[in-house]
Amino acid sequence: MDLLKTPTIEYLPMPRIAVPPDLDVKKTPVLEFDITWPPTVSFYHLAQNRFPTIDATFGGHTWHRAIPCEQADFAAHPERFALLGGKRILNGSGGQVQFCISNPEVQELLWQDLEKHFKLGFKTVDLGQPDGFRGCECEACTKLFDTGTDWSEKVWILHRNLAERAYKAFPDRTVTITVYAITETLPKTFKSVPPNVQLFLCGTRDHELATWRAFGAPQGFATYLYYWTPNMMPRYFPMRTPLYVENAAKRLMAAKVQSIARDGNGGVVYGLEGPTYYTLGRMFDGPGAHTAKDLVIEYVNAAFGKAATPMMSFYDQLFNSLELYSRYLATREDGWAFTDIYGRGHKHLSNPEGIIAFLYPVELIQGMEKQLAMAEQMADSPKAKTRLALVRAEFDFLKDVVTAVHLYNAYQISPDSASLDRLLNAIDTRRAGIDQLFAKGRGPAGWPFQLFPISGHNAEAMKLRNDGYQEPYKSSFFNWDTAAKRNAPLPNAKRLLAVAAPGAVTIDSPAWEGIAPQTL
Repeated sequence: MDLLKTPTIEYLPMPRIAVPPDLDVKKTPVLEFDITWPPTVSFYHLAQNRFPTIDATFGGHTWHRAIPCEQADFAAHPERFALLGGKRILNGSGGQVQFCISNPEVQELLWQDLEKHFKLGFKTVDLGQPDGFRGCECEACTKLFDTGTDWSEKVWILHRNLAERAYKAFPDRTVTITVYAITETLPKTFKSVPPNVQLFLCGTRDHELATWRAFGAPQGFATYLYYWTPNMMPRYFPMRTPLYVENAAKRLMAAKVQSIARDGNGGVVYGLEGPTYYTLGRMFDGPGAHTAKDLVIEYVNAAFGKAATPMMSFYDQLFNSLELYSRYLATREDGWAFTDIYGRGHKHLSNPEGIIAFLYPVELIQGMEKQLAMAEQMADSPKAKTRLALVRAEFDFLKDVVTAVHLYNAYQISPDSASLDRLLNAIDTRRAGIDQLFAKGRGPAGWPFQLFPISGHNAEAMKLRNDGYQEPYKSSFFNWDTAAKRNAPLPNAKRLLAVAAPGAVTIDSPAWEGIAPQTL
């Protein structure tokens, strides 16, 4: 790779500097690590303060790592698994398997997992209950720790006991306890955790951080960030804004958060969301080092050169429209869910068509298209043109989805043949565009690695053929059989049954007298 020509790096003008011969600079990063799945590291990540794990295990759900839970293990030791609905079951796989924690073997295996990793040299080892937690219904579990049906407290006590044991055996090591779902409420039977405990927070809003800072964590905090876990949006859409991540980084640094794991895809839309990623990474240079305004201006000017002015307008339009979702409606934000007057829980967003149409009105798409087209005309360097080609590929994908959504909503209001035809054409056009994207190989040329289409994602995934977490697309209009729809009657179309007449029928045949009039 030519480091001077690659579009992944830009060199800013700067005066010549002299490096003292005795220069000795040491920098301690704000974050120990910032990872996503699958874990990757490159000098691009390092430049954005995204360091890899070195001597820490980090993932959140660990019981299945400690307790063998394949089908053969269940057959050999059913007593280790949760009693649910009157029988021991092996439900799900991996981090979703549920266990019987009153079983002494289960408790010992959880300890042995910590012990094994510490003996391997890890300084920090995680400890966390399964996803979708369900408490074992056996009598021993009900009596466990005298908490009755309070499973939050049972898990807290179990984890505290394991951390205490680890502190005695490995006093210089850290146990990272997951604060997630049932354990996101404060423990009731104790007011502090052992000196070797770090808390792994999944809620990072102001009031959540304040709650756990008041409780205390001797070894500080780690966090699980849901910033790029889609909520009724395709995972290939931008989800956060520079303003949002600026405030988030300030909040996390103020809480002395030391490490981050990103849920979802961690951010993969480098053309449309590049200013956001750059802002978040550089904010972790340290408290007070930067502002989102300065970082976005720096990024856009460096990336697009003479085309920076229309691109600044392009991004401003996008992020201003996305701000409501980013700070309020996105996963685990204040508007993610609510409880109604009857005490029933709901999600504010229940289908993609409404939120996509709201965030991306026609005039926004037209305005962004105008600015991007202008930037493409003004770009005067190979690097800027390569970067704009990436933005174009991602924007065309977004635009095709948004167009189909608007036409679907129009068809719902007026389900006639003309609106159906426009919708089906848009669906077919979108699919053809994705096929063409993959036919080009690795996406826009000039990049040293594949960015869009995203590496590891096939055309079927980008056509939204399947459901994902908060991505209900499999049964949506995106996957209609368009050929069948073109040949099918319209919804609520009137169907008339005609029977054969007993003989020849003329305009004045007596048979007409027994036929009721019909309006078509």
